[in-house]
Amino acid sequence: MRNTLSPDMKYAISRVATVAVILAHGLSAQYANAETKVGADVSLSTSYYDRGNAAATNARPNGFSVVADVAPHISIVGPVSTWTISGGIRHDQYISHSDETTDYRANIGYRGKWDARTEAHFAGSYNRSYLANVFSRPGLIVGNDPNLPPVIDPTLAFDEADTVTSFGAEGGISHALSARDNVGVSASYRGNRHKDATLREYDTYSGGLNYSRTLNERMTIGVAGQVTKTQYLGTSLGDTTSYSPQATLQYRINAYWKLDASAGMSFQRYRSTTGTRNSSGFQGSATLCRSTERSNLCAVGQYGYAPSSINGAARTLTAGANYSYTLSPRTSISAFMTYSRSDEIDPLIDNKVEYMSVGGRVNRKLTERISAFVSASYGNVKDDLISRPSTIVADVGIKIALGQ
Repeated sequence: MRNTLSPDMKYAISRVATVAVILAHGLSAQYANAETKVGADVSLSTSYYDRGNAAATNARPNGFSVVADVAPHISIVGPVSTWTISGGIRHDQYISHSDETTDYRANIGYRGKWDARTEAHFAGSYNRSYLANVFSRPGLIVGNDPNLPPVIDPTLAFDEADTVTSFGAEGGISHALSARDNVGVSASYRGNRHKDATLREYDTYSGGLNYSRTLNERMTIGVAGQVTKTQYLGTSLGDTTSYSPQATLQYRINAYWKLDASAGMSFQRYRSTTGTRNSSGFQGSATLCRSTERSNLCAVGQYGYAPSSINGAARTLTAGANYSYTLSPRTSISAFMTYSRSDEIDPLIDNKVEYMSVGGRVNRKLTERISAFVSASYGNVKDDLISRPSTIVADVGIKIALGQ
């Protein structure tokens, strides 16, 4: 077999490593008393994938691939603040046919306490992925909390041979007015770009305010409001401005269970094929998690409005669950299920896309730094316009932990 790492791949890995070292050195100088940890996870695996009639979505043919994944990470923990920086390069070399794909990802995060009453956070992300990899391995999506099920825009499946580049940033400041009352402000930006013109590109900007009051050691209630504006590139068709007032709840059920929920309305003003139109509807979410010494379980449900990659704003429904369990000091298992649905809000565009995926993974620690893993997943996309095949993926490989 020929070398699976192309010259471009080797160069990209060296650049990521160089940037990681420079950032670590610079931030360490600023935080002289901080604890700095630098490391990387290196994974090598063999994958089998079956996409049925792959030509239906322009995906790669069925077969095997050799996969290399390099993921450097840095954490800098100071007396009152924490920085985290991570990145990754994933390279798939297909064995059954002469082809290859390379995906890139990066994250940066900050959380700090500015004074006795004020805290702030910031996060930025970048992700460039081949869409067939996104839908066959949804857990790879950058920006998703690893304790929560992955969330995917199902309209991206329109052309799985495309490459999607998403990037964004979000941040917020919270201030304690008293021992029970808090106010906060937040802002975010997200952009989606595509390799070809099959899917639409857009930018989304949002800003929000929130207030919360702690009633007792278990319960916190509040109100929040958010304004979101989505602009599509090339044409104003689909441009949307939405206003979303919400009531919020945080409730600690017992020592193991915790509930976060919100409910309210969303009001949209969007540019349709017949001019400017208005729409409104319910918007809400709920996250229920259980955490013990050996296991974690989180279930999520969300209904609201979000930009789609086809024609404009859409009603979206997402639901899913993540579960992990430590069988022994060396063995752990995990599983996920995710479902998402997108319905265009423009009554003249009658299209619904649904995506469902389930998967599991077994990890076995061989040494302190080397572990083996086996994983499998199944995914299916249903589209009112195009008939799509199901996807089955299986992976076997090893992961090496370097550094701290």
